Formats: sequence, structure tokens, C-alpha cells
Amino acid sequence: MEQLNETSAQLGQAEANVEAFKAQNEQLVAQNQKLTEMVSELQDQQNARNVTAKRIQTTVITAVCLILGYFILIRVMRWGMRRRSGRI
Repeated sequence: MEQLNETSAQLGQAEANVEAFKAQNEQLVAQNQKLTEMVSELQDQQNARNVTAKRIQTTVITAVCLILGYFILIRVMRWGMRRRSGRI
């Protein structure tokens, strides 16, 4: 009878442990889902920053090239006009 009571108590303790593990597992699954969403949001933000940085870089390079092209074109035009007028 004592052994039956002892086994019954152990069974009750084991069931309580199983319930505690189930609750902890559900909490961990929910936390994992939140962390996954947060990582996804951070990756999206990083991708957006990279796209913006690339666009700014392209704009700056284009502006510099246009300015340099303008000055080179002006120099070539001046050189051509001087050559045509005979003042080399």
C-alpha cells in the first residue's frame, strides 16, 4: 500500500513536471516567434538602408561625372574655337 501511494505521488509529480515543461515550451515558442519577427524587421531595415546608401552613392557619382564632363566639354570647346580662329 505504501509503495502504491509512493508511486501515485511520483506519478502526480511527473504529471506536474510535464505540465510545467509544456507551459515553458509554449512560452519559448512564443518568444522564438517574436525574435524571428524582430530579426526579419531588422533585416528589412538594413536592406532599406543599403538601398538608400546605394542610391545616394549613385547620385553623387553621377553628379561628379556631370560636373567633370561639363568642365572637360568647356575646355574642348575653347580649344576648338581658338584653333579655328588661328590663335594657338
